[in-house]
Amino acid sequence: MARALVLLASLLIFSNVAHCAFSPTLIMDMAKILIDNYCSPGKLTGMEEATEAACSNTEILSIPDPATLSSVLTDGVKNTIGDSRVKVTYEPDYVPAVPPAMPDIPPEHLAAVIKGTVGVKVLDGNITYLKIQHII
Repeated sequence: MARALVLLASLLIFSNVAHCAFSPTLIMDMAKILIDNYCSPGKLTGMEEATEAACSNTEILSIPDPATLSSVLTDGVKNTIGDSRVKVTYEPDYVPAVPPAMPDIPPEHLAAVIKGTVGVKVLDGNITYLKIQHII
């Protein structure tokens, strides 16, 4: 979900701020990012209808200030999905973090790590005991 909000911030940055009118595609893009990345998809019922309504709302699209638009969109999303943790932000200086590259691990080494991390025992009554030392 954090990635969705960061992507939304990027959308706000590259939107047409100079003309004080936002494109309806901004809201559609935000909704798509949220729908694709939200942790509880079942809560997203009604999101499409709310998105279509917001895209045709000239009052929302004509908000001149990106921070105000972010606040309005935050309220709309919170009311639609009922999640007070969601926040739409405007971050013009945001630089996305690049995750470190995974090092190449030889298959033998990876197998050894997995064997040392996971233990399996079959107990009486055909009950399996699975012990995981830590999640890789």
